[in-house]
Amino acid sequence: MLEYGFDFDLAVLLAGALKVLLIIVVALVVLAMLRRVIPRLVTSRIHRVREESPEELAKRINTLSGVLIQVMTFIIWIVAFVMILGVLGVDTTPIIASLGVASLAVGLAAQNIIRDWLHGFFIIMEDWYRIDEVVTIAGISGLVVGFNLRRTTLRDLDGTMHIIPNNKVELASNRSREWARINLNVAVAYKENLSLVWQLVDTICQDFKNDPTWGQHMISVPK
Repeated sequence: MLEYGFDFDLAVLLAGALKVLLIIVVALVVLAMLRRVIPRLVTSRIHRVREESPEELAKRINTLSGVLIQVMTFIIWIVAFVMILGVLGVDTTPIIASLGVASLAVGLAAQNIIRDWLHGFFIIMEDWYRIDEVVTIAGISGLVVGFNLRRTTLRDLDGTMHIIPNNKVELASNRSREWARINLNVAVAYKENLSLVWQLVDTICQDFKNDPTWGQHMISVPK
C-alpha cells in the first residue's frame, strides 16, 4: 500500500501568509493616508491668485493631487510586491536590479515626456496661466485654448492653432492676468495746439470710462 506524506511546517506557512497580509494592509493604509494628506498639503502650498474662484482653485488642487497620488500608488505597490516576493522566498536582488535597469531605460526613452509632465505640474502648481488667458510662450502669442500636463495649445490672432510641449515653456508672459495696459501713440501735426490736443484726448478718455459698456472693463480713466 502506497503512503503519501507532505512535509511542511504549518506554523511557517501561516506566518508567511500573515506577513503577506500585513504588507497588503500596510500598503492600503498608507495609500488611504496619502489620499487624505496629499490634497491638504497641495492646498497649503499651492500658489493662489486674487481673481481665482473657489471652483478654479479646487480644479487645480484636484489635478495636482491626482498626479501625486497616482505616482505614490505606483511606487507603494511596487515596493509591496517586492516585499511579498521576499516573504515567499524569492530572491529579489535580480528583480530590484532589473527594475533599476528598466526604470533607467524608460527614463531615457521618455525623458521629453517626463520633462513635459514636470513642467506642466509646476505650471499648474504656480498658476502661470490658464485657459482663456492671452499669453506669450516659446515666442508665440495667443489665447490659451487647451492645457494639460503634456502640452499647451494656443490660438493666435490669425486663427492658427499652436501645440507647444510644456518642456518648451521656459518663459511665459501672461497678458491678461489681473490687468493689462495698452500704450497708444497718437500722431498730430506740428501746427496743432498741443493744449487743445491734450484736452480732447482727456475728454475722450473720460467718455470711455463713463461708457456703460467700456467703463466696466477699465480700472481707471485712460490717460
